[in-house]
Amino acid sequence: MPYTIAPAKQTEKTEVPSKRIEVIDALRGFSLLGIILTHTTYSFLETTAQPTTIGDSGNLSLMENMIKMGVQVFATGKFYSIFSFLFGLSFAIQLQSAKSMGRPFIGRFLWRLAILLVLGYLHTLLYPRDILQIYALLGTVLIFCVNWSGKKLLMCSLLLFVVSIMASIFAPQLEALIYPPITAANQYVISEVFGVAKFAFLIPSGRVFVTVSLFMLGLYAGRKNIFKDTPAHRAFFKKLLIWGGVASVICTGIVGLIAFAGLGTNFTAGVIEAICTDIQKIALSTFFVALIVQLYRNKNALSYMLSWLVPVGRVGLTVYVSQSLFMVGFYEYALAPGAISELGLMLVLPITLLYFAGQMLLASWWMANYRLGPLEWLWRSLTYLKVQPIRKPVYSTVEAGAMGSVSSK
Repeated sequence: MPYTIAPAKQTEKTEVPSKRIEVIDALRGFSLLGIILTHTTYSFLETTAQPTTIGDSGNLSLMENMIKMGVQVFATGKFYSIFSFLFGLSFAIQLQSAKSMGRPFIGRFLWRLAILLVLGYLHTLLYPRDILQIYALLGTVLIFCVNWSGKKLLMCSLLLFVVSIMASIFAPQLEALIYPPITAANQYVISEVFGVAKFAFLIPSGRVFVTVSLFMLGLYAGRKNIFKDTPAHRAFFKKLLIWGGVASVICTGIVGLIAFAGLGTNFTAGVIEAICTDIQKIALSTFFVALIVQLYRNKNALSYMLSWLVPVGRVGLTVYVSQSLFMVGFYEYALAPGAISELGLMLVLPITLLYFAGQMLLASWWMANYRLGPLEWLWRSLTYLKVQPIRKPVYSTVEAGAMGSVSSK
């Protein structure tokens, strides 16, 4: 794997095998790629005052409109969904680990969320599209689900998904109900400091409901150890791949027809569009997850390419925040005012992809030498209120051989 490749001076190092599930890290890295592509596209469209809807081309060129459409169809909402699912999955894995070692978990998990909330607040001062605060607040719901049965988790997950669709259908009514009191609350300093207004969109958009729904689904998958033993669940992932792909194609086709036929103002068409849009997000996310699992299991060129995403996933928090630094620092400060519109979407996305490639290389080198990413190390140190080791131990060849002899007995 790429992150085990070390510089020449590290050739005498023998690394302690990781207990992490690599395919989960690959999925997390894949999600981070999609997130930065989505954020970059929407930042460009907003900065240049371009429409974000599929049917309205604005002043974009044909190729730029095709890129925008591709991002909306294949990326918008999909990678956020995968990220949310992985959050619930990680919770399940951490819970199982704590139980196996007889350690208390709930209190420490809540403390981790409190730290994440603070980190998210600091991050949102830099970049408004922060998800860390949302995860920190909504993650508390998981502690109430610890003893739920698998059936109850699935039923509640499905119910919340349906509620999210209903919320998006009646978004205008919900906005009229929610926004006035929040706008009034912004006159108070505490509301302004904590940015209460930026959370207002979570309910009308349905995101608060679908996020918790995916948390629960991830918790269920973690309990079933689906990702710990993917060969045993080969048939399951194959079904997900097929059904996710079919549902995605059907829903994308329906949404596209409604958009290009100009039927968005029709209430019935609007309801159908909202339902299909939300289903398409989950279906395509499911397709992506199943596809990554299938490809990663096969030892070929594609699995090798995906393995470069593993170290990115292992330092996911650091990568996520550094992406914000890149977007704000490069597109808003390094370039002259208005220069992003001069570059055009045709150049903005390749620059972003080049940056992500740099992140992959740096993450690979970092994980060859360090246990944790910088922000992951800070998070863990604050969690345990003790400075955690960050550098990987360096063993001599003799020491490594001795350790191997002991472990084999």
